[in-house]
Amino acid sequence: MYKPDKYGRVFLTEDCFLAPFGRFEKDWRFLYNYISGIDVGPKLIHDGMDFNLALNIAEAQIKNNPSFIGFHKGERIAYIILEQITAEPAVFVYHGGITRKLYGSGLPQKAFDFVKQFVFKEKGAKKLEGIIMHPNKLLEGYFKRGGLVKDCEIRDRISVNKKLFPIKIYGMTFEDYNKEQINKEKDHGRWRKKRTGRANTRASSTSTNRSTKKRARKTSKRKKHKRK
Repeated sequence: MYKPDKYGRVFLTEDCFLAPFGRFEKDWRFLYNYISGIDVGPKLIHDGMDFNLALNIAEAQIKNNPSFIGFHKGERIAYIILEQITAEPAVFVYHGGITRKLYGSGLPQKAFDFVKQFVFKEKGAKKLEGIIMHPNKLLEGYFKRGGLVKDCEIRDRISVNKKLFPIKIYGMTFEDYNKEQINKEKDHGRWRKKRTGRANTRASSTSTNRSTKKRARKTSKRKKHKRK
């Protein structure tokens, strides 16, 4: 379970944490630089959308919804926006981004685990969604690894360089989340039982080896005594 400290920081690892977005001007500067970056910009901008509009949308979402800035070894590396799109049932949409250098580190998945805990446990959400408004295989993979499944695909909905693409909506319900947590607990229990079994086997083997060596020493002493 992820719990905030007295400063509102939620530590994912010893040197990586999430903090409420917007406490410092540098939070907004990170957002500006991230969205305008050469690796990210092309994945956000589609026909009829420009950088200023994308930035304005993100700023409005942050000001009106729970949002977090991610730190790794003192450096800003990510932002998360949890946009509540309906009140009853409570449904949140996961927006955000993380710097490329943390790909494959496991930290994005820890952040996803926190997001699910936050919306389902703290906010009482009935569903968490991820919306892909632009062709993005990396984001699709991230949603799938986080436990979201594709709910639907709206054909010919987004124009990118005059070519039409679908909008894809991924989702996880509260019931899905509970099943995931139960399975994780079972897997952890099996892992602990297996690990304990191995430890007991090693201990038994060590004890047997010690007994064998002790008997060998006694036998050796008796043989030496007889020869004298």
